[in-house]
Amino acid sequence: MEQVLARDVMKDRDPRRYGIPDNKITSDEYRTVQRQARGWADNWFTDKDVAAWLRVGVRHDAAAALWREHGFDASSAAAWLDIRVQPASAAVFTAAGVTPPMLQTPYVMKGKALRGGNLTLKQALEHQDVTAQEVCSELVRLGLVPRQARGASRG
Repeated sequence: MEQVLARDVMKDRDPRRYGIPDNKITSDEYRTVQRQARGWADNWFTDKDVAAWLRVGVRHDAAAALWREHGFDASSAAAWLDIRVQPASAAVFTAAGVTPPMLQTPYVMKGKALRGGNLTLKQALEHQDVTAQEVCSELVRLGLVPRQARGASRG
């Protein structure tokens, strides 16, 4: 695990730093890597898991653990991470059959502030104008998500 984290540290290193070999980390970086490795290990991540989470841009064990708590691995979380959706909302969307591209639908929900009318459902979610459940209901109303997918998620 330390090797995976050390490679990540070397990759993100400022190229203007002179005197540091490209294939080694400094003692300060090593202490950081050890601390990070303990955090990942405490959350029961393997080297393979850590490498996958680092590839999709998750640098902290707590963030990866939160995604895993909501039923995601690095590959299934990648699409939601790309559009910066929170794990809890992503879990609601996945259960309802909503995909990330569906969140680019124009936001025109009756009875809600439209903020000039140029928002997408994702932007309305970011601004906390709507909840994830309301977005799912709106997509079902618009016919973009089949009613069966939404009903199946209710358990």
